Amino acid sequence: MRMPPLVTLAAKHGAVRALEAVLEHAGSRDPFPVHEGDGSRPFLTPLNAACQAAQTGTVRYLLNLNPPWDIEEKDDYENTAFVGSTG
Repeated sequence: MRMPPLVTLAAKHGAVRALEAVLEHAGSRDPFPVHEGDGSRPFLTPLNAACQAAQTGTVRYLLNLNPPWDIEEKDDYENTAFVGSTG
């Protein structure tokens, strides 16, 4: 079993400082590897993970980054991040 990317785990647990460190370390590389080479999505985006875990501070932080992901990205249950946050 593959582990979710560090950014997704940090977002889920509200670890904004860890997110900042990962982003700083990533530099120009894509720190949000949510898609496989074949276009499949094996993990939630950091935004989806933070919303589902009710990490409001982390959600604000991620949205202020001008995220490179689509905020309409759906999880395995066809919910967007914001719909997933209500469940």
